[in-house]
Amino acid sequence: HHTMPLTESVPSYMQWLKLPYLRLPGFGTVKNNHIVVFNYPDGDTVAIKHQNTSYYQIIRDLTEQEAQNNPHGTFSTWHHEAWMRVHQDVKTFGPVVGRPVDKRDHYVKRCIAIAGDTLRIKNAEVYINGKLLEKPQNLQHHYFVKSTTDFVTQEWLDQNDIYVTEAFKVSRYIDKRDTLLVMSSLFQNTNNGIPLPLAERKALQTTFNTNDTLVYCLNLTALKAKTVAQDPRVAQVVLRTDRKSGFDSRIFPHDTLYPWNNDWFGPLWIPKAGTSIRITRDNFYMYEKILSTYDDGIHQVQLKGNAVLYDGAPLYEYTFKQDYYFMMGDNRHNSADSRCWGFVPYDHVVGSPFFVWASVKYEENNPVSGKSFVKSLFKNEHDGKYRWSRFLCYVENGNLHSVKWPFISCSIALWLFFKWRKKRKKDKT
Repeated sequence: HHTMPLTESVPSYMQWLKLPYLRLPGFGTVKNNHIVVFNYPDGDTVAIKHQNTSYYQIIRDLTEQEAQNNPHGTFSTWHHEAWMRVHQDVKTFGPVVGRPVDKRDHYVKRCIAIAGDTLRIKNAEVYINGKLLEKPQNLQHHYFVKSTTDFVTQEWLDQNDIYVTEAFKVSRYIDKRDTLLVMSSLFQNTNNGIPLPLAERKALQTTFNTNDTLVYCLNLTALKAKTVAQDPRVAQVVLRTDRKSGFDSRIFPHDTLYPWNNDWFGPLWIPKAGTSIRITRDNFYMYEKILSTYDDGIHQVQLKGNAVLYDGAPLYEYTFKQDYYFMMGDNRHNSADSRCWGFVPYDHVVGSPFFVWASVKYEENNPVSGKSFVKSLFKNEHDGKYRWSRFLCYVENGNLHSVKWPFISCSIALWLFFKWRKKRKKDKT
């Protein structure tokens, strides 16, 4: 909805004619565990050839690369070099463009925490205001699957409805300083291996020292993990969790002051309209983008020593002007959500998903069953491209309810009615 069809960068809207930004009042309020459609907060700036990746995360990743290549430099130098690389290397990144709020990509996630809540994630368990949050039915995590035989194939993954893009192998890598465990894709050559800051690292190192066990990392629901554990070729299935205080630079607020990761996060207070808090060095990076971008237009906000400056003036206390939310995907170890880019402002909320017309598999995820459009018309959803159970469904609390048969029955009834009516007119004439 932001780009003209068959183009990568031609905007579908005019920049020279702008009306004041507003949204019509909604028919309800966002509550905990609601499925919400919203405009992607990090989508205000986009590198056209990498539209599925946060522009800000690209800058952070390149800044880390610059730091590795030039360890004697400063952060400002590394960051500037990264910024210049993205903006000047048009062949790799494409032009960098800005987008208004209503023309940013639509995301669909589960609202975990609403304004005024305090969120904490401990060992992959989510707590809201100190209480354990009920888990969604189809919640997915990464699980380590230990086996003495190399049995995971594309066909096996397809039979178990596991995407090949979410299937990894764990291997041992020895560098100059340490023995590292790395996770790399089973069937794709796009991943050279990601070091694992795991709570189970010692146990896995013992596994590799025995030289008699293979370790996969698969994205599974708890129910599917139990099913896989019953396979006679599987020795053990273990939930993957990152280690406590293991800093992940891709996790909000992207500063070593907060050693957070996917499975250990917070505590984080979610801003509420009309509430005032003290702004200090300790919470500056949590609320920086709210102050500089989301809440009241664009402002210059910076941390200078221990002082927070707001348009050049010292800022000690701030009153939030709108509510904010914290969104998470049910695919907990493979979801770009608020753990990556922080809060979702109220004025970014679009609504709730209401109806699913159709659902298909993509060949990159399901290379076995996700190929043929035509042949799949005569196959069940397990063997073919179409997920028939997700056709013509309305959405309620994140669950799908099929209306296929009422829809088909009404369609047939209407067809018979118009056919009868046409015949009746013909008989009269």
